[in-house]
Amino acid sequence: YGIRRFYCGPDWRWAFFDTFIVTLQIFDEITTLFLVDATGAQNGNLGFMRVIRILRLLRIMRLVRILQFVNELRTMVMSVANSMRSLGWTILLMLLIKYIIGVYLCQLIADTGSENSAALTTDLMYWFGNLPRAVLSLYQAMTGGVDWNDLTQPLETSISPIMSVVFALYIAFAVLAMMNVVTGVFVESALGSAREDREREVIHAVRKIFNMGDANKNGVLSWQEFAGTLEDPSNSRYFATIGINAQEARGLFNLLDADDSGSISVQEFIQGCLRLRGQAKAIDMATLI
Repeated sequence: YGIRRFYCGPDWRWAFFDTFIVTLQIFDEITTLFLVDATGAQNGNLGFMRVIRILRLLRIMRLVRILQFVNELRTMVMSVANSMRSLGWTILLMLLIKYIIGVYLCQLIADTGSENSAALTTDLMYWFGNLPRAVLSLYQAMTGGVDWNDLTQPLETSISPIMSVVFALYIAFAVLAMMNVVTGVFVESALGSAREDREREVIHAVRKIFNMGDANKNGVLSWQEFAGTLEDPSNSRYFATIGINAQEARGLFNLLDADDSGSISVQEFIQGCLRLRGQAKAIDMATLI
């Protein structure tokens, strides 16, 4: 019963994760006993020992376990993870813009060199001598890796003073327009991820309350069963998660029991708690009226 509940319960993902970490630790200890003699010297295959050292680094994954207990840290980690898709499209957009401008600058330098090879100074060829170097220079100018005044001077001296205006327009577009839009996309993605994580936490808490209150396991929760969960002090954390207390529980139950049957299903309970947590929508106001 204990093992089945451990691996088939609501926290089964963490159970398998803990088992994986413990198995790696046992494997590490066993291989260490066989590969290290009594004097402490290693007497095994060096290639195999390197694999063992890599497996030891995997023990750091145990730190992931604390995400279950620190809500703020879990929210930040999930927000970063869910932003990876936006990051990929952002990198692609930046590369596209810098590629277009880089091609334009390299073409200007090539035309200038064909007319007057003496105009191709060392600084100009260093920053914009080829397309990959030009793209990297444009990226450094946008992110602060290089002072963009150092990039405009060879362009202004060797090609035309107008290039300073062109480069200034590029910096204004990249920093003031594109980066602000990208920041907005990342913020929206992080807020959406935090909202989804909070909803998952609420659903988990509601299911906990429902499963503990449904004594006869018939799939519905009566008021007598729900009131019994209020008397258990261990359930206070779950009630705090969904934002209700014992005084509000009776009103919530009556609100969810729309047909006055004296019982509610788990789906009614979950959907009702999620709707009560957010702002009132037009359909909610129309229903009340």
